[in-house]
Amino acid sequence: MRQRSSGIAPALLLVLAVPIDGQLSTRATLEGSVFNQGTHAAIEGARIKLETNGEEPLYTKSDGQGHFQFAGLEPAAYRLWVDRPGFAVRPVRPEAALQHVAQVDFTPARSDYAQAIPAEAGGAGEPGITIVHSTGPDGAARATVEVPVVEYAAITGKLTDPYGFPLGGGFVEILAKQPLPPGGVPGNGVALPDGKSYMARLVGAGQIRADSCGEFRIAPLDPGSYYVVALKSGLAARDPAVRTTYYPGVLDLASAKLVEVGAGRTVRADIRLLQSAGVGVAGRFTGMAAASPGARTVIRGKLAPDPDYAANPGDPTLTGNFYTSGFRLDGVLPGRYRLFAMAEEMPAPGASNQLKPISGAIEDITAGTLGAENLSIQLLPLRDVTGAIAFGEGCAPIPVRVSAQAFTIGWTTSQAEATAAADGAFALKGLSPGHLTLRATGPSQEALPLTSAKLGGLDVLKDGFDYPFAGDESLRLTIGCAPSGRPQ
Repeated sequence: MRQRSSGIAPALLLVLAVPIDGQLSTRATLEGSVFNQGTHAAIEGARIKLETNGEEPLYTKSDGQGHFQFAGLEPAAYRLWVDRPGFAVRPVRPEAALQHVAQVDFTPARSDYAQAIPAEAGGAGEPGITIVHSTGPDGAARATVEVPVVEYAAITGKLTDPYGFPLGGGFVEILAKQPLPPGGVPGNGVALPDGKSYMARLVGAGQIRADSCGEFRIAPLDPGSYYVVALKSGLAARDPAVRTTYYPGVLDLASAKLVEVGAGRTVRADIRLLQSAGVGVAGRFTGMAAASPGARTVIRGKLAPDPDYAANPGDPTLTGNFYTSGFRLDGVLPGRYRLFAMAEEMPAPGASNQLKPISGAIEDITAGTLGAENLSIQLLPLRDVTGAIAFGEGCAPIPVRVSAQAFTIGWTTSQAEATAAADGAFALKGLSPGHLTLRATGPSQEALPLTSAKLGGLDVLKDGFDYPFAGDESLRLTIGCAPSGRPQ
């Protein structure tokens, strides 16, 4: 991935036009100011570039008051770049696209009309870039741009291979520790053991490539706490014993050290890839159903880090296809995992190529320093999940659609939907093994409040449930409603 410059480089797309009137000037002026969003202090020395298609760009710098100006501009579409090392425009995104675009449309029919449309505003409660249009006494178009910037943080370091040599071209990424929102862990996050926060890859952060000397720089960053992760890449990726490694040199997120960075600060976090041969996880599947005549059964297995334990999410999950009841996965790091398995029937030669899911399992496994051997994993039928809808007292019944999403780490996420019948009954079909979460929607796809969800005697409203499960329990869902008697 191409390295970004250390300064800010937002681009503003300015469309400057004037009414077709011979009495008015056809020249335009673009001026503005750059200021510190936190302190409101002027930013002196910001490098300003103005460009338009087919022309050489114009340059200037902001003065002691943060002011800059381009005068005598031909009516055209302009792009404005602002660059000042140590500062960035909200939202701060490492390795994000360089454009931060806003549009100004000077309607030719009205010389006093202006509209500023920022493509991206600041964060919640924070000002974004503003553009104000005006017309001078001579009829010349003017645009005034206010650019708030913030001091950003940076993380630098050196990436080395397991032998201590610089890993030029290797990849590093950062993971942000963020407060746990009321709705639970977002789809791209992993809950942390403290129960109050979660880990997520930053949007736009991607992977930062180290230079030929193994040096890397991750900027701009919002002040905060981050995990630094060295990924398997380059020659190191060919060695199965080389592992994704967390700063300061551990193999799991629970043992990793947060890197704290403040506004305007640069913190160094050198990191060395570690080696570990891993251990074996082996056992047998029981409860395999007999295949149809001429067909055979294949079991797809996937061993994924337990998200509640916050094990290493950087390493890919281990997979295997097993044509017998026995299974074995090698190279597993000691830790807690979830084993997902699905048995599918392979049709006889000449028949349809469609695999038919018949049974599955989801099992928690702990791999110790000697591995986990002689496991017995029971496969259960992938049956329909049936249930019934009820409405809270005083709520008027309406059509309800129930959906269940099966979350399997690193595996295809499946979703089943069913519309409840007049008596409230529904059946969810075609689910894959995984952890199911439930959702109810109304006739216009609006979310309906589930006030109760029980599978037999188990409360599954908050945490969901594993599928498949032993027994034939049904779901009982209750929909809440507003005081008016209609679901919210």
